[in-house]
Amino acid sequence: FHKYQELKPDGKIAELNRFLGNILGCTPDDVYTELEKLFNQIITKKSLSEYGVTEEDLPAFAENVCTKQGRLMQNTYTPLSYDVILEMFRSLM
Repeated sequence: FHKYQELKPDGKIAELNRFLGNILGCTPDDVYTELEKLFNQIITKKSLSEYGVTEEDLPAFAENVCTKQGRLMQNTYTPLSYDVILEMFRSLM
């Protein structure tokens, strides 16, 4: 959602951010930070490296999303390129 917010901050995501901000008691700009805090209280987020993923694995992961996850890619909020997906995986290391 952080990436969607960055790439296309208007439209339906702005509506979602206002809605969630009202529930979480924060501004729309802080929604995803507050959600992450909440989720981390439920289950601590681990980095991909903690699951054994290496930096060398990431290009194949991104390529797999682009080529084998057609339904996912057709239904994204905004188009995601290979480079954006790779960047997203890198941010989770």
